[in-house]
Amino acid sequence: MGSAAFVTALAAILLSHRRANNSRDVDAYTTFPGEGRRAVLGTYRGMVALLVKRGLPPRGPIQTPRDYVAQVAPFLAVGRETVVWLSDTASVAAYDPSPVEPSIARQAAEILAGLHRPLRVRPT
Repeated sequence: MGSAAFVTALAAILLSHRRANNSRDVDAYTTFPGEGRRAVLGTYRGMVALLVKRGLPPRGPIQTPRDYVAQVAPFLAVGRETVVWLSDTASVAAYDPSPVEPSIARQAAEILAGLHRPLRVRPT
């Protein structure tokens, strides 16, 4: 009976971990707390969605923000610096335990809002 309970508990842990990894929620990016961090990562997700909408490949499930930007940057005719900045900021928010200031989150959101119109993607 003890081993059956262990197997059940292990299955539940693995299932919850798999759901977290497949989640579209910002929590899947990091376990560090903070509203600024959550806001930056949400903005990053919005940027990735914009890039996909413009015809670039989606971010892979185990791809870091910096790995993803290295993949898509060569296809950006306009907006590359902005995409790199947002990706670097998201990488810091996801992997650095230092607090993310709310001003950085606001700046990221403003930068993404300004990226929609000028973003140009080269034909792939």
